[in-house]
Amino acid sequence: MNTTKMKVFIFGTGEFYNKYCKWVEQFDIIAFLDNNIKIQGTFLNGHKILSPKELKNYTYDRIYILSSYLNEIKKQLISMGVSEQKIFYFFQLEASENNTNISCYCAKEAAHENSLLNKKIILISHDLSITGAPNCLLQVAKILRKNYYDVTLVSPYDGELREDFLAIGITVIVDERLRMGTIKDINWMRKYDIIFVNTVQLYYLLLERPVEIPVIWWIHEPEILYKCVISDLICKIKKQNLRLYTISDVAKQALNKFWPDVCSNNFLYGIPDQINLTKDRSLLRKLLFITVGSISKLKGHDVLLQAISLLKKDQLECAEFWFVGKTDTEFGQKVIHEISDKKLPVRVWNEIKNQAVLDLLDISDVLICASRMETMSMAVTEGMMKEVPVIVSSAAGISRYIKDGKNGLIFQSENAAELSKKISYCIENRQELRKMAQSGRRTYLEKFSFRSLEKRLIMVMEQL
Repeated sequence: MNTTKMKVFIFGTGEFYNKYCKWVEQFDIIAFLDNNIKIQGTFLNGHKILSPKELKNYTYDRIYILSSYLNEIKKQLISMGVSEQKIFYFFQLEASENNTNISCYCAKEAAHENSLLNKKIILISHDLSITGAPNCLLQVAKILRKNYYDVTLVSPYDGELREDFLAIGITVIVDERLRMGTIKDINWMRKYDIIFVNTVQLYYLLLERPVEIPVIWWIHEPEILYKCVISDLICKIKKQNLRLYTISDVAKQALNKFWPDVCSNNFLYGIPDQINLTKDRSLLRKLLFITVGSISKLKGHDVLLQAISLLKKDQLECAEFWFVGKTDTEFGQKVIHEISDKKLPVRVWNEIKNQAVLDLLDISDVLICASRMETMSMAVTEGMMKEVPVIVSSAAGISRYIKDGKNGLIFQSENAAELSKKISYCIENRQELRKMAQSGRRTYLEKFSFRSLEKRLIMVMEQL
């Protein structure tokens, strides 16, 4: 019996390797590859880390890319003369029940007896973090549960949001096999009548699937988050029994760049109404501006800092700014240092739970979305719901629903001077903000309320 192990290189030594390391133990790992010259020549788990340029000195069977930068690394390897047939991706690793953890968490509420008469739906989330796309899926789950569908939530990763699904009566399965392979590989999914896939990141699951089961695929990402999407693979997904929905025009444009001949319809999210009618909007205190989201270049925090720096001294004295989001990146630390160096009136919070964000909105006067690119913005929607005036970048998909000066303010993406003028307007015209906020709330009720989402979702379900 031939027990010779396949000789492979592993391209990537960071987060993705840590996630997939147990599934590469089956191979004879020649070495790791990494473009970071600072770690080349060092060792990881007993294997040397090499520059990709050294590939030419070795004979190997495959290279597995364990990185989010699939497209860039694939192009790099091909440009170096590597055969495309030898390039494999993290989702092409093989998993089985023998080397995979599967956990099932039973719902805290029993399924309604009417659920037995309705369709069985499985919702697939890329993770269970308290971030935008999983939170959107949570609202979908609430509506399906309310309308007596038999719903199960499955994810390759556990997270804080699991408890929220359990609390509304949704059973949660955490199955590591969803990190790789396809839906066809997971036999227990065949018992469901409908499969609902959330985010483009899970596209590899759809490369092979039982086409007799209808699939709803809801895509949220902008183009910048398609690093893991391989164009020639996504185009191979069968369109039979596939309903494609994008959360905005920005998401639709990104999808069509990678899959030009596919049709999709926009499907907006919705959030429950949690307005606090007793909140204080005193004109005497400092005007509080808030921005929500991980501190990053994508979210435009550097643009916002520049805009704040352009304010006049007397304006800075009657305003304060809160940044709410993760700061655990080099960019985040750079922003914190700049705030300190320039002595700007900015307070930085770390990531907090969604309810805590909503509580902060109750005491905020203006919400700012400075993103360079964002398909929608849950934070802006929550701001409008809470009757908080919003300043929105033109690059955010939600700007389509903002009429400048009516239900919010819009500035040209990356234009710090224009953003500064919008902030100045709010400081100098505080009494006008109330009317703008009320108009923004009407937009929320019409487009982004839980009730409007329910109408849209039930219409989609009835078509299946």
